[in-house]
Amino acid sequence: MISKLLKNLIISNEPAAKHSEQDIRIAAVALLIEVAKADHDLSDQEEKRLIEILDTLYELTDDDKQLLIDVAKDRSTQSTSLYEYTRIINDHFKADEKFQLIINMWKIAYTDQHIDRFEEHLIRRVADLIYVPHVQFIEAKHIAANTN
Repeated sequence: MISKLLKNLIISNEPAAKHSEQDIRIAAVALLIEVAKADHDLSDQEEKRLIEILDTLYELTDDDKQLLIDVAKDRSTQSTSLYEYTRIINDHFKADEKFQLIINMWKIAYTDQHIDRFEEHLIRRVADLIYVPHVQFIEAKHIAANTN
């Protein structure tokens, strides 16, 4: 059963029209995990914050959330670049969804009340790769700082 679910959750290299909803979710969650790992420590607090963010984004059972996180962690570990994720985001997210993703990335970064330079650099790179204007990058940072 688990292998069948994992098979359906694997991000493919197919054109945009062939990406499943799971592929899109994995891409977004993998980017959030990348931020959590940017300071070389994926803490329990960051994982808890990630689950809170997933609760606001998707209607998933606890088991489905954990499976999504586990698959995204695995993909993040295997990935050599951000391109596979940002390409999917660019293909499927509208401008407001991209902005919300950047806000959520900042929320993960702010979890420990300290923004590591690697976290900020990663969020800036993702914002550039998904064409979020710099003014929105800064606005997202302020929104996330005020919600923590």
